[in-house]
Amino acid sequence: MMIRYCEKCGQRLADTDLAAGHIVQTAEGKWVCAACAAPAAKPAAPRLATGAQIKTGSQRRPGSPTAVKVPSVRKTVPVSETVDTQPVPPGKPAAQRFATIAMYAGGVILLLAGILLLVAGRGHGKNKPAGPVAEAKGTPAASKDTPRKAEPPRKSPGLAGKPAAPPPTEEGVGAPAAKPQPPLATGAAPAPEAKELSPDERAKQVDAEMGNFRDQRAARLLEEHKAWFKQNPSDPWSYQARLRELVTSYGSAPATAEARKLLDELKSLPPPPDRLEASAPESKDYQLVYDLDLARMGHDITYDVDNRSKIKQPFDRIAYFLELQPNTGAMQYLYVSMDAFTDDLGKIGIPTVASGAHFQQNVANMNVCSNVEGIVTGTGLQGGNIEFWPNNYGPYNSANVPNAANDKYDWGDQPTQPVDGHGSMQVHNHDAKQTLFALNKWKDGGGADLGIGNQPTGQPDWTFSGCAGSYRAKRLRVLVHCK
Repeated sequence: MMIRYCEKCGQRLADTDLAAGHIVQTAEGKWVCAACAAPAAKPAAPRLATGAQIKTGSQRRPGSPTAVKVPSVRKTVPVSETVDTQPVPPGKPAAQRFATIAMYAGGVILLLAGILLLVAGRGHGKNKPAGPVAEAKGTPAASKDTPRKAEPPRKSPGLAGKPAAPPPTEEGVGAPAAKPQPPLATGAAPAPEAKELSPDERAKQVDAEMGNFRDQRAARLLEEHKAWFKQNPSDPWSYQARLRELVTSYGSAPATAEARKLLDELKSLPPPPDRLEASAPESKDYQLVYDLDLARMGHDITYDVDNRSKIKQPFDRIAYFLELQPNTGAMQYLYVSMDAFTDDLGKIGIPTVASGAHFQQNVANMNVCSNVEGIVTGTGLQGGNIEFWPNNYGPYNSANVPNAANDKYDWGDQPTQPVDGHGSMQVHNHDAKQTLFALNKWKDGGGADLGIGNQPTGQPDWTFSGCAGSYRAKRLRVLVHCK
């Protein structure tokens, strides 16, 4: 079968028309229909092809927001009849028909590409719903029926303040965009914005926080004191001192009510036994010269007990008894006696500037008692030496004390200027490479250097330790044995 078209009107000419004589061939070999061959005949209106009926959408006019609709084929066209599906206006060549077909095909391709871009945009743009949310550890997985709380839509970085362009839709390029779906919540509600407090409100909040902190600390200390007393039932006097300190320091805390009740139960306690006689039996033959609560240290020393005027006999031995109660731990003590190194009672106490005391020398026949681990105890020890002065001092071993170092503050140091300086009251056993006790920088009170034995870290003689404030109780007694 041969397909023909009228050269003038573009109408398709069937073989039956040729057999019926309705088709005329011109001298140039071109075919025209009978209507167009008549001289006065009016050209017939173009008809749609019979091989296929095409449903077309409205053509988009310039500026129109409506896109061309996808053409849908109502009837399948045989392969042999797919050359042309659209009538060509009269007078146009056959090449124009192919251009028309290409135009429609290109439109279909562009429309399909737009649809694909729209789908891709929904898959990767702002409207893409959040993917599966990782569940927090220990949180039960949400069921399918449980609605998830949505977060507000996030802004893209760098686009703050700029409205987002509406995404393309199937209805057309300029059509209103679908309402974006917010991403799924991540399992935690957004934190509320902190309310800015006024200065008065902030001050009240700070006071409340400090009050809570004090109450909690007082309760914790009370539990610690009760636990300590369970471990040390033979020392109710120290327990009593701990409770009194708690009440004094945290009088408004709720825990102090219980502490007061416990103190009432301890009112009938007899006076505590004197540790001096219990730890050093030889002290019974000695007379007390000075007694000082070291919590009252300062530049000028005023002793709690000063018996210098009561002792008239000469003395041949001098003894020191130091008690230290750490904030945590048991009471520590050290007793040391030696042959007298002076006959002036005014120079055997703390060596202040006013006392005029200055001694750097060996001492003989030391007797040492202590409950501090590591202290070498015994009687008649010959490795003793003292460093008593109010001066500053350096670590250089100017006195050539045995086993002393030139680069550490130990049992062999060098006094320097000024006289009213750091201050040193130290008793050592240089043979054992030990500081027996040290009291330095007493002018600073709670910032003084104070300890029994060698300091575990830093300088062995406690210089620069500043640790006097870390003891709950601290007491020094000075005694002499009269001839």
